[in-house]
Amino acid sequence: MVRPDDFVILKLLSPLSRDLEDARNVIELHDGWIDQEMIEDEVARLAAEIPDHDVVARYLLTSTSNTV
Repeated sequence: MVRPDDFVILKLLSPLSRDLEDARNVIELHDGWIDQEMIEDEVARLAAEIPDHDVVARYLLTSTSNTV
């Protein structure tokens, strides 16, 4: 089984807009106990490793409260 945090990260790597909706829904559904700090750390690492895929922008689109 995939943890919600890992699911969000996987969805952020996809280029499809539907996957952003999925990530947003999981973040909202698990609000309060999802590990946002871990997601943000991983997003920052992925952004450095995959410069041609704007992981940070995709993450920021999932919620107005997200920061990296």
